[in-house]
Amino acid sequence: MTYKTRPPSVVIDGQNAARSKNGKACWNHVKLAVLHFCEIQIPVILVMPHWGADIEFKKEIRKVAKLQLVDTENDSEFDDKVVLGLCLVEDGYYVSNDKHMYKHLKGDLADRAWCANGRIGFHFNEEGVFVPHYPESWHSPEGDVGKAMDGATTNGKEVRK
Repeated sequence: MTYKTRPPSVVIDGQNAARSKNGKACWNHVKLAVLHFCEIQIPVILVMPHWGADIEFKKEIRKVAKLQLVDTENDSEFDDKVVLGLCLVEDGYYVSNDKHMYKHLKGDLADRAWCANGRIGFHFNEEGVFVPHYPESWHSPEGDVGKAMDGATTNGKEVRK
């Protein structure tokens, strides 16, 4: 496949994607999210605390995506800040169910609306399949629009005026 323009990068908030209903981290959920985007040829950066998951998981991820390990010892939300920073630098999207990421923004580089337009929410269906919730601004690589949107939903407006 050739692109007229570079496909958008996706930065995954690993700690958020690992959340499960029982309260324990499920790193397999993170792996499913990474693989979803890799399958549709979207560049992926996974941001996660250095203590998250095991060495084998990290080795597997590094085979298909960039892995950014973060020290969250003195700031438990530092990984969120790294996710937003990489998303800005890459001019991409971020994967997280956190609708309040804007609280980490300082200055005028981005705002609440930018966060809403750049956030890809998600859920796992009954079969355990990763289902993204794309924002209206999502632009999939040429030719993969159908595959990228298979089973996906779009986010509604979430920016309050």
